[in-house]
Amino acid sequence: MYLGQAHPNLESSKAVGAITRLIEDLNLPTNLRSMGVKEGDLPEIAKKACRPLKSVTILEKQPTRICWR
Repeated sequence: MYLGQAHPNLESSKAVGAITRLIEDLNLPTNLRSMGVKEGDLPEIAKKACRPLKSVTILEKQPTRICWR
């Protein structure tokens, strides 16, 4: 029983569908190959993805003005 809400799997499926449509509408790449990644690049990508994350400040210099270029 979900007390007036849809089953969580149904809601998550709707979200996945909406994101998929957004990606398609924006013509964004949907796989690594379409971004120029070769199979031989995968071990290095996996290695970098698994390394510990460093603490990063999003805006390290704390700008007072943002310029769009």
